[in-house]
Amino acid sequence: MTEKTVLVVDDEAPIRLAAAEALERAGFQVRQAANGREALEQVEAGGCDLVVLDVIMPERNGWDVLRAIRKDEATQNLPVIMMTILDSDDSVTTGWRMGADYYLTKPFSAHDLVDIVKRLLAGTSPEEPAA
Repeated sequence: MTEKTVLVVDDEAPIRLAAAEALERAGFQVRQAANGREALEQVEAGGCDLVVLDVIMPERNGWDVLRAIRKDEATQNLPVIMMTILDSDDSVTTGWRMGADYYLTKPFSAHDLVDIVKRLLAGTSPEEPAA
């Protein structure tokens, strides 16, 4: 099986690096972006199997990036995990309605992030109990 590539997008370097490190330890290739513009450039270039996406970022926020991913026929089925500090019911509902595959709030557990990524890439719901 080919190693899967995860794009981690967050403007806060310590959070981005912590997520990237956890995913790399779990065997994933990881690419990083520090803002929404960089994220879309990398998604459009291809090669990403899943995106972990912050909402509050410069240049283009996560909602804009998610909207662009879902609108493009080439990327509309790309799994996207929204990982953000926004934990209000409205924000979570917005994430689901816009097509996020999972909504994870910060601070996040590295174990949970890796588990959710593995489940989404395997085509299983992150909500299902572990086997």
